[in-house]
Amino acid sequence: MPRPVKVPHVGGHIERLIGRLMGEVHLLSGTTFSDPRQRGEYDAEGRARITQSEFEWWLALQIVGIYHASEHRQLLRPPLAVWEEAIAALPLHRRREPPANDDPLLLDFLPFRTPAVGGQTIQLFNLVYHDPILKHWQVRREKPIVRYDKRDMSQVWVFDDAADRYWPISLRDPIPGRISFWEHQQARQALRAQGYLTVFG
Repeated sequence: MPRPVKVPHVGGHIERLIGRLMGEVHLLSGTTFSDPRQRGEYDAEGRARITQSEFEWWLALQIVGIYHASEHRQLLRPPLAVWEEAIAALPLHRRREPPANDDPLLLDFLPFRTPAVGGQTIQLFNLVYHDPILKHWQVRREKPIVRYDKRDMSQVWVFDDAADRYWPISLRDPIPGRISFWEHQQARQALRAQGYLTVFG
């Protein structure tokens, strides 16, 4: 749901965090700055020094290890301490235990597609996935909700309404290690440039 117009306090918490993080991001080598005028002749791509995976670790550290553990200017205490105190003050019947497994929460935030099922297989971005569990959707002639993580396309997750859970589905033709969405696209472009996709599809 979008934030209501002219009600800035509704989104203040996350915007404050984003503002602080953007200030830190611009200290990294390879920053693109806030606008082209500020960037000037700075070679952002040439000066980039960290990978996407390294940036994700850096971002998690900034949020969990630094922001939530540092004194807040208005709270005068670390946000984590304020959160834990507020949770401890709740009546027991209103407290919720953290999930034993973070995967379902993570998967709920991933993008999804609803591909058709054929022969116990599904296809996303020209990648074919196979698992006998897909037969359930094939029999019902339904299109499942398939979540995917562009950082690792070696498997996807199909949501099962009846079981209220996700089933991991692997590539029909397994590959060693992981392959990202962007690596897959580059590989296809390279094959297309060589003419293989013209012949073999």
